[in-house]
Order: sequence, then C-alpha cells, then structure tokens
Amino acid sequence: IKNLNLISNFTDAEKVTKVTEALDKALPKPASSGISGSSAKSASSSSNSSSDMPVIIKDGTIDIKEIKSGTITLTETTGKISMAKNIFYINNMITSVFSGKIKGDVSMNVVTSDIKANVKGNGLDVAKTLLDAANMKDTLTGTMDFDADISLRGSTYEEQVKSLKGKISFTMKNGTLGPFGKIENLIFADNLRQNAFFKTALGSTINQMTTFDTTHFSTLTGNMNFNNGVAQINPITTTGDVMSTYIFGSFDVLKNYLDITIRGRIGSQVSQSMGTLSLINPINLSKQATAINPLLGNVLMLFCQQVT
Repeated sequence: IKNLNLISNFTDAEKVTKVTEALDKALPKPASSGISGSSAKSASSSSNSSSDMPVIIKDGTIDIKEIKSGTITLTETTGKISMAKNIFYINNMITSVFSGKIKGDVSMNVVTSDIKANVKGNGLDVAKTLLDAANMKDTLTGTMDFDADISLRGSTYEEQVKSLKGKISFTMKNGTLGPFGKIENLIFADNLRQNAFFKTALGSTINQMTTFDTTHFSTLTGNMNFNNGVAQINPITTTGDVMSTYIFGSFDVLKNYLDITIRGRIGSQVSQSMGTLSLINPINLSKQATAINPLLGNVLMLFCQQVT
C-alpha cells in the first residue's frame, strides 16, 4: 500500500488487540525442521513467533476523534503511519488525554501485541491520570509533564503492567500528596511508633502538628525505571512551603504496593510545634556540640549541610 489515510470517529483499542491475537493464532508458524544445534537457536532468536504478514504500508496518516482503551479515552489523535514486518508505526503522534497533550512515536507489533512508546506529555491532570490508568484515588493532584521511553505487551491491564519495562521522568507542579503527605501519617511510621521515646513525645505534640498542611508541594520531580511492572524510584523529590521530601525505593504497580524510604525537611513553623522532637535534629545537635567542643561542632555542621 503506497498511501493509506485512516479516519475514524471511534476506535475500541481492546477490540483491535483481540484481532491481533486472532492473527497470531491464524498465521502459520515458521518452519523449524531440518535445523539443529546452534543453527536452530540462531534461527529461533532472529525470527518472530509467527510468519510476517504480507502487508506493507509505505506512507499514510491517521485522524481518530476518539480512542477507548479500558477506562482511558484519547481524543483528537493524529499522526503519520507506516507498516513493515508486522509492526505498525505511528510517528509524530499527537493526542489529548487526561486534560493534557501527548506527543511522540509509538509502534505496535500487530501479531504479538508488543508496544513501544517514546513520548512526551504536557499539562496532564495527575488525579485523573492515576484514577483512570491505575485505579488510584485520592493520592496525588497537580499538573504533570513527563518524558517516557517504555515497552509492554498484552490485551489486558494486568498483562500490560506485568510486561512493562522502560523509564519515565516527570515533573508535577502546584499539587498535593494526599494522605501520604500528611506529617501525622509520616511520623507514625513503624520505626518511630516502636521507639518508646518517640511514642511518648509524639503523643503530646501530634495535635499541634495536624494544623499544618504538609501535603501541598510547589514542585515534584521524579525518575522511575520499570521492569516487569515494578518501578524503581530513583528518586522522587518534593518542594513545598511547609515540607520538602526525598523519596526512594520501589513501587509494585499491579499490587499498588510501595516499599520506600522518605527523608524530609520541615519548615520552622512546624518544627517549633514538635516540642522535644525538634531538639534532636542535626542542626541543634551541632549547636550543642559546638558549645562543648568547637571542632566536633564544625564537623557535625559540615555533615548537616549535606543531609538537611
């Protein structure tokens, strides 16, 4: 096909994926008889699971008003298309989703359902993105820009998440962390509650600290590497008027399970309400050490500048 222009008012992506699965079953498998040893391994690694489709699209365009994939809806999708060796390419793609825009290049193997995407997003609604894409409610709000280079395969959300690989970097602005960012939830982490001193000190100060909104951030930036649906956080940082954080660890997307370490810095108005807890921060320790031993105080101060 020398030129193909696709125009559609509505496309169901899940039904299209089912067609590719049917093609995989219908197409003849590559012959393997007569090949043995290292030659068989070489042939297996260099060929697809099914024969190539006898279709080549040299040039074309798409203009789709609405694409639905599960709970996700894309609108006004345009781009340049081509196809060779079972792989359908959409280059210079532009689409609207989650109240923002996504641009970039996407390819899909129409036989195996393998998808690769190298895209950038601008102005996406974070709350809507997390709710529609990951069924995560009341977690984050804000406006997000991102840069993603990922691959996945499968016709269901579970299959796609389990196969997800690649990296994503992102920046969010003027948002909130939800319950996760409330200081009362952070200081009641297991490692603090199990300590007798902290447990006693927290009991007398918690009511004062809950009056501060530590969930708001002016900027949140992050880098995540995905492998088989698990994201390594490398790291995520937030900057706010009351609290700033440095977060690293892992996130199992399918199980919605976080295993992370959080380092935080709080504003003076919050620390002043923490009573005896505020006395054990590194800055106060260095001041006390300076009064006892100037050299020790200077050493601690250098350390504090690195960690605060």
